Amino acid sequence: MLWKPHEPVYPRLIKTTIDGLSIEETKEMRKRGLAVPALTKLAKNGYYGSLVPMVRDAFLTEELVRIDCKGLQKSDYKKIGCKLRDLVPCILVTFDKEQIVVWRGQNYKPSEDGFFLTEREPFDHSGNDLDDHEVENQNGEGITGNSDYYSGDSD
Repeated sequence: MLWKPHEPVYPRLIKTTIDGLSIEETKEMRKRGLAVPALTKLAKNGYYGSLVPMVRDAFLTEELVRIDCKGLQKSDYKKIGCKLRDLVPCILVTFDKEQIVVWRGQNYKPSEDGFFLTEREPFDHSGNDLDDHEVENQNGEGITGNSDYYSGDSD
């Protein structure tokens, strides 16, 4: 192949100015973001499945959230920041000093979609008890069954 295709141009993850803020307000936001206490510290080869609900919960009380990523490669925490931007949703402020700082935005409204679990059902719920139940067969007739199963071996 004699020619090389152009590399794709991706949009910047972090803009010079955050939408709706001036340059000075953006700089102040970055300084404040690095000063807030860290929500969590991400470990190398860790599981980050609970990170999105943690950030959503933190946005209920805080405007800025900082996540400590010391020890991770820069490309890794940029990918995590990009996923947070899409899933939470939030605005990425900075990746300086191996930190992810996100802002909830000016017009933040908590999600009402039912992402959060409000109550849990116990596992020992007796409504699903298999000891004595009625099952319909193909003809629509009710058949009462019990949990004593016969395997066919009489030994």
